[in-house]
This record gives sequence, C-alpha cells and structure tokens, in this order.
Amino acid sequence: MTLLIIEKTVEMLLLICMGILVYKIGILDDHTASRLSPLLLTLVQPLVIITSYQKEFQIQLLYGLLLTLLASALSYLITITASHFILAGRQPDRTIEKLMAVYSNCGFFSLPLIDSILGSDGVFYLTMYITMFNLLFWTHGVSLITGSEERLCWKAILRKNLSPVNISIFIGILFFVCHIRLPEVLLSPFQMVASMNTPLAMLIAGVNLAKSGILNCFTKKRIYLICLLRLLLFPAATILILLGLNSIVNLSFPVSYTVFMASAAPSGASTIMLADKYNKNAAYATQIFVATTVLCSVSIPILSALAVSVLQ
Repeated sequence: MTLLIIEKTVEMLLLICMGILVYKIGILDDHTASRLSPLLLTLVQPLVIITSYQKEFQIQLLYGLLLTLLASALSYLITITASHFILAGRQPDRTIEKLMAVYSNCGFFSLPLIDSILGSDGVFYLTMYITMFNLLFWTHGVSLITGSEERLCWKAILRKNLSPVNISIFIGILFFVCHIRLPEVLLSPFQMVASMNTPLAMLIAGVNLAKSGILNCFTKKRIYLICLLRLLLFPAATILILLGLNSIVNLSFPVSYTVFMASAAPSGASTIMLADKYNKNAAYATQIFVATTVLCSVSIPILSALAVSVLQ
C-alpha cells in the first residue's frame, strides 16, 4: 500500500508538472485555464461522486458513511481548537492563517488522489468529509473572516452549500439508499467523463502554480508555520483521533485512510475567494495555498506510510 501511495503521488506530481509546462509554453492561456475549473467542479467531480454511489445498498456501507462524518467532525473540532490557540493574536492576517491551516483542499486535491488509491469506495466515503467541510467553512469560516456571527448571511451560506458537488452528494445518497441504479446507457458515459477527474484536476493545479510565481511563496517565514500545521501537525492529530475512535467503534481502513488523506491535503483555494470577497489579504492566502501545494508532495508520502502502518 505504501508503495502504491508513493507511486500515485509521483503520478500526481507529473500531471502537475504537465500543467505547468502547457501554461508556460502557451498551450493554455489565462482565459482557457479559467474555464477548466468550472468544468471540473460543475460536471466532472459531480459525476465522480454520483457514479461512486452506484453500489448495492449495504447497511455496513451506510454505517461507514456515518462513521466518516463523525471522524471528520472530530478532526475539525481538534484542528479548529488548536488553531485558535496556536495562531492567537489580533494581527490582520491571523484569520487568513487560521482558515488556511484548518480547511484543506479536500475536494479538488484529495478526491483524485483517493480515487486513484481506493477507487470508488474511497470517493464514496470522502463525500462525508466534503459535506462536513462545506458545513463548517460556510459557517465557522465566514464568521471567522467577518469577525462577527451577526454578519453571517444565512441565505448566502445556504446558496454556497447548494453547489454542484453537494447536490451530487445528495443525489448519490438518495440513489444508494433507494436502490436506484442508473441504466448502462447513462452510467457508461458518466464514468467516461468521471475518469477525466484526476488528470484534469492536476493539470489545473499545475496551471495555477505556474501563474502564481512559486519562488515568491517561500519568502515569508510565517508561511512555514502554516505549512507545518496544515501538512504535518493537523494530519498527525487526525491519525491519533482515528486511532482513538477505532478503539471504540472499529473503523474500517477505507474510512480511516480517507479521512486522514482529506486532512493531509494542502490548504484550500476557497479561502482565497473568501478573502477577496471580504477585502482581506487574498495575496497572502494565495502564497500559503501555493506553498502547501508544493510541499505536500513531500509530506503526503511520509505521513501516508505512517497512516497505513498504524491504521490497517
């Protein structure tokens, strides 16, 4: 399993390098690249999720979904609490640092990696982590960056949670619980489009890295602290949480590893969008995003080897 994880991580890196290359030589320009992310988020990833739920209903699988949701909630509870104390202070960029440390790129980055390692079973469980991410990011995250719960716009939060990915999770669960199986004439083309997820996501990541100026993202010492939290300490804490929970409810390896891998992903790009909307330091958020994305190529294989050895 460890060798497989290293192999898949190297494959992801090669795809990212291809994305950097095609942008640098002009095959993809800014306009074309900007249209790839909506394609991924509104069509490809929703189909990945829907097809992952095309399974025969089993109570063990439903139980696994609920345990994934519980493990995800506990992981976020610990990381949110830890970030509050570790990143304490009233400096202007503290909220950006907390958001980038707590909220990973669990959909965009973890989904293709989980899909390539665990297949549809991993994607099946990952949807619960993504659900918890969205619930917390658009409540706690918005509250944190605005500085006051009174300024929360609940209609906007509801609208954000009605994203194509969340809608596809709802549809997938409905199909799974109600024993609804798609006919082959639909399922086959859905699976063909879904198979684009990994290469397309990594190419987009490479393009974004090429546009950001990688070297400039490692000039601030403070960024290394956020990288340490996001890529090492918080995933390690999640492993401990999973071990403790496993002693109580006996988590399966796919559930445990999926939650771990989602927690080990680099910082999410959603914070950049939120910072830009509320006139915070979006440039700083972008620097952290790029730095964690680059450094996770080292942290993920190391922590994955540890996770496999203790969680199996």
